[in-house]
Amino acid sequence: MKKVFIAIVVCALVLSGCSTESNEIETSVTSENSAFPRTVDLDDSSITLESKPERIAVLTPEAASLVLPIAGADRVVMTAEMDTADTDTAALASQVEYQVKNGGSLDPEQVVAADPDLVIMSARFDTEQGTIDILEGLNVPVVNFDADAWSDIDAITKHLEIVGELVGEEEKAAEAIKEIDTNRVEITKPKTSPRVLTLMQRGPRQMIMPESAMINGLIREAGGTPVVDSLGAVGTITADPEQVVAMAPEIIIIQDFQGKGREDFADFLANPALASVPAIANNKVFYADTVTTGVTAGTDITTGLQQVAEMLS
Repeated sequence: MKKVFIAIVVCALVLSGCSTESNEIETSVTSENSAFPRTVDLDDSSITLESKPERIAVLTPEAASLVLPIAGADRVVMTAEMDTADTDTAALASQVEYQVKNGGSLDPEQVVAADPDLVIMSARFDTEQGTIDILEGLNVPVVNFDADAWSDIDAITKHLEIVGELVGEEEKAAEAIKEIDTNRVEITKPKTSPRVLTLMQRGPRQMIMPESAMINGLIREAGGTPVVDSLGAVGTITADPEQVVAMAPEIIIIQDFQGKGREDFADFLANPALASVPAIANNKVFYADTVTTGVTAGTDITTGLQQVAEMLS
């Protein structure tokens, strides 16, 4: 009789344990999905998501630099190609089945075939906008970040927060933002604000980088003054030697795109007409790593900020 009683008690405990475990699993699943449907506020609009996205297409590099580490590659069905020099993000992108080339050659049929439940991008080209129109016509949720709104660290943290809400990973996004905010206060600013000219090569042309370039935002935060701010120009402009002389920058920072910055600007900097420019005369020409100082830097942007601060010191 005693053995029967013990057996009954053991069975009851086992069943109770199983029931508790089952309830915990059910609660966990319910908690994970309880925040959906949700409406996420964007700059001048909002988007409603019926469920947590599991098939995300992120079609431009700046957006992919945030979505891939926050959502995880396993929830991304299509991504923009990432710079192989950015080993961490490129490794995540390599795990995604479909990768699209950058530069506006976006095939809407390819995107539709991937069957995304959320598309995130930052369209710069007409073909990309055309793809957005097609996807929205098929009732696919599309978030298109302003392509010109990636100009400083605040822009990255803002986009991180939105991405966290979109993909249901607010805690991960908050941790990334906290890391950025902690690291960005550790830089040392110069006592006086140096005038800084930023240059880049596109095709055969040397260009002055626009006010909205991320590196100019880093220069401002590090205590410098981008000379382009005083030009009133919109977008990139050709780097004319006479104009560079007139600007008289104390520091020149060249975008080291694909490691070719020195090669691309060797002849330009050797121009005798530029010999009197303070930055050149005082050997204050630097080359910035695009992985850490560009719009795709993600949480590494504070490494770029530190690099820029050292150039200004």
